[in-house]
Amino acid sequence: MKKNVLIAGVDYAMPKLFYFKKYWHEKGFGYVFYGSDRMNVMDKLPDVKSYKSRLNKNTDFRFALRDLFLLMKIIRKEKVKYCEYYYTAPFLQMIIVLIVLKLFRVNIISVYRGGEIYYWDGHSVLKKLFLKMANRLSHRIAYKEMYMPELLKKNGMFPRDRVYHLANSIEYKELPSDYISQKENILLFHNSFKEWRHPDFLIDVIHRLKEETGDFKLVLAGYRDGADDDIMTVINNKIKEYGLSGFVELYGFASNDPEYYYKRSKIFLLPSELVYCNYSLLEAMNFGVIPVVSDLDEDSNLIIDHEVDGYVLPNNVDDWSKAILGILSSSSRFERMSKKANLKIFNSFNSRKRFEKYHSFIRGEK
Repeated sequence: MKKNVLIAGVDYAMPKLFYFKKYWHEKGFGYVFYGSDRMNVMDKLPDVKSYKSRLNKNTDFRFALRDLFLLMKIIRKEKVKYCEYYYTAPFLQMIIVLIVLKLFRVNIISVYRGGEIYYWDGHSVLKKLFLKMANRLSHRIAYKEMYMPELLKKNGMFPRDRVYHLANSIEYKELPSDYISQKENILLFHNSFKEWRHPDFLIDVIHRLKEETGDFKLVLAGYRDGADDDIMTVINNKIKEYGLSGFVELYGFASNDPEYYYKRSKIFLLPSELVYCNYSLLEAMNFGVIPVVSDLDEDSNLIIDHEVDGYVLPNNVDDWSKAILGILSSSSRFERMSKKANLKIFNSFNSRKRFEKYHSFIRGEK
């Protein structure tokens, strides 16, 4: 019977959790998911078995017991050998998962995405102790962001022989011959509207850009009701103040398949304080969307070669407007940089290449 890799401890299912699925399958493994599926991602992944957790911040003890026995059943029935274990689910759920994994001697791969380490000082004493204990019990430890090693070392959570940099990567897609004909003068922001991503800055940019050309549309996709209300108020007020309602389209989180945006867009905008290996950025580049990103993240240059496959700029309205106008006004520049952006994914962020290194790391190979 085929063995499986369990994904657990995550707040909800997302497509990017499964980008190694194809390569695990080639090694004789499948994926099993345990957690919440509030975005209905698992409906699109019929070859991944999914088990729903009822645990949340307000759960009672009955659900905790129910999930304890459910996890035991999953591990026995699905022949789980490895668990990619995240730390963003409700605290009680994370504790139960860790107990069952160790009870059944499953190899735990702790995966740190960001917040669990970045906001360390805001955690309770109990959660800090739990994270350190889970870290110590892990077979391997993988971190996503370049800033993490320093924070992990600071908190005594960086055993060198068990730590690996698991940067985001995606399955490379060669650009179809007719891809340019599908492109429109769309400027795309496709991320959640966190304040440190500065989506409101883009309204200032297009206000300036409109003085040079009116042939464009800014698409802001990713706002979440309730979570992004404050920044949405700022954005809407700016749109009204500048008279830009005809130049901006707003979409909620998961309103459309991301490919719907990438196939049509020419430029991907990310004026964020954290840029490195942003998943939407990599996806967009894979579709030949030219990135314009902020230099607030000193690691932006590890993804983008300035003026070759994109632009790395200070968050200055004139600089961004000039770069965008340069792309929109020159079809030859767009085609050249667009193909370079796609090639960067093949050379540096190709999930097949990344998986082989990751798999060797898990198996303890050099």
